[in-house]
Amino acid sequence: MEMLFSPLTVLSLPFLAIKKVTEKADLAKLNIDKPKTQNRCGTVLSLSERVDLSTTEHVVDYHTHLGDNNKMVLCLASPQLQNAINTVKATLASENGLTFKPEKGRLYINLTEEQFHVIPMKQKLQLTVSIYGVFTQGHDNLSYLQMKLTAFSHEQQGNKHDIHDNE
Repeated sequence: MEMLFSPLTVLSLPFLAIKKVTEKADLAKLNIDKPKTQNRCGTVLSLSERVDLSTTEHVVDYHTHLGDNNKMVLCLASPQLQNAINTVKATLASENGLTFKPEKGRLYINLTEEQFHVIPMKQKLQLTVSIYGVFTQGHDNLSYLQMKLTAFSHEQQGNKHDIHDNE
């Protein structure tokens, strides 16, 4: 899969065309499928098309750590990525009546074990994060985007870039 780094890029499922998103209007319609699963904790909804957001600005304020239940987490601050995610949340909220938990200053993205061990520290990263669904808690009706890191590149010495696609 070809990597595009634009301010906001939406890559549909692999067999569909790539669509660059340059304005909020390009995200005017995000379709949610019927509930995927429902349990005592809440409901998982899947998007009919995966939304991939890629940064053009380097992410330098990040770290990885083990969270609750030994979950591997990437913690980062990226105004560019946070603005894109807020646009997705606003679109989903207005179209589907969802209420999202208020934003914090940092993003927390679960990682696979392989990603946890290969993400270099103290580098300039460019990231691609995929949004593939929404989880709504049953007890307070707050919604959370389901996201995963699907690719990253980093600058090493000189201008060399390594792309790690986790598809």
